[in-house]
Amino acid sequence: KSSNSKVGIATFSYNGKGIITDLLELNNNNKGTLITKVDGLNAGGGTDPNFGLNNAYNKLTAATKEGDTLPKYVILFTDGEPTGNSTDKSEGKKWSTEAQKRAEATAKKLKDNGVSIYTIGFALSPRAEKFLAGDKPNGYPGIASSAECAKEAYDAAGLSELFRTFEQTIFNDIDITNATITDTIDPRFDLLDDKGNIITEKSLTNGTLTLENGGVVRRLDNGNWQVQWTNVTIPNKK
Repeated sequence: KSSNSKVGIATFSYNGKGIITDLLELNNNNKGTLITKVDGLNAGGGTDPNFGLNNAYNKLTAATKEGDTLPKYVILFTDGEPTGNSTDKSEGKKWSTEAQKRAEATAKKLKDNGVSIYTIGFALSPRAEKFLAGDKPNGYPGIASSAECAKEAYDAAGLSELFRTFEQTIFNDIDITNATITDTIDPRFDLLDDKGNIITEKSLTNGTLTLENGGVVRRLDNGNWQVQWTNVTIPNKK
């Protein structure tokens, strides 16, 4: 919806290795690049969200210094507790207070710099829920910007629904630029030109008629009328 938007992907594990992409503009070529990167991911190592959050912090603050004034967001995916380098095979990986504190500190830096953080958790324990959403009376400041920004998904359908929610929330705050708006009109309706005259096929020059408001009128093969506006800026809802 916003041709100026950019997306980057960072993976995280205790060893800090993984995929980090630059912030890429949303065009068809970059979409393919991002999908290829995601297709190449493998799970491994302890869970240390700070590596991902810190990579996001570095990329987003660099963008701001370069003059990027667009609102900035982080969406953190995690399947559970911050275990850091805990690899106790007899009891499973254990909660790492150090990994928890690292993530909380970097999340605070992001939020202090105006970045909104959403979290998506999979199969979370009650403690992990508090870690992401926040429970200040019990010592969890939270990774997400607020409890409402901490979500859970259990399947692909749930994940898609969350992204629709994020999209609606995010685009409340920014203008949509370079948009194309298309209105298709049933031929049983009369369409009027700027002088109030009914538009017919004889009104069209080389198949189109441009209205004073920039709308371009044409007749479609199925008989419908179409009015289309291009390079439009749609103001944000605020």
